[in-house]
Amino acid sequence: MVTTQELIALLQEAESDIEIYENEPMSRHTTFAIGGPADVFIQPKTVGALQNALRCLRQTETPYLMVGNGSNMLVSDAGVRGAVVCTSEMDHIAVGTRGRITAGAGALLSAIARRAQREGLTGAEFAGGIPRQLGGRGIYECRRV
Repeated sequence: MVTTQELIALLQEAESDIEIYENEPMSRHTTFAIGGPADVFIQPKTVGALQNALRCLRQTETPYLMVGNGSNMLVSDAGVRGAVVCTSEMDHIAVGTRGRITAGAGALLSAIARRAQREGLTGAEFAGGIPRQLGGRGIYECRRV
């Protein structure tokens, strides 16, 4: 494994569309506002940036944890060794033809449900009160009301 400074330099060299923080308190990124520092905290803004960051982490054999908006997540006061990759900035929501909603991993389920409602779509109502992000799924099939 590389040092924290070497990892940060490699990430910055590999990708510009990313925010990188050293010793970032996880308490800033959990709904319970608890948790010690992550050695490296990474927030990619695009799918490409996420792919580049993950490639860099794998190449350097850096352990990493993928997180969303920190809902119902408990982090030790000792923090997280290695890297935390947070998808909360990847929150785009698009409505395509035939009621297909495509969203980034960081899109809140409640925001997806509200967007479906505004577009006159049904099928995402269940997500209205769930305090979490979409994660890896990315596509919901809804239908016109």
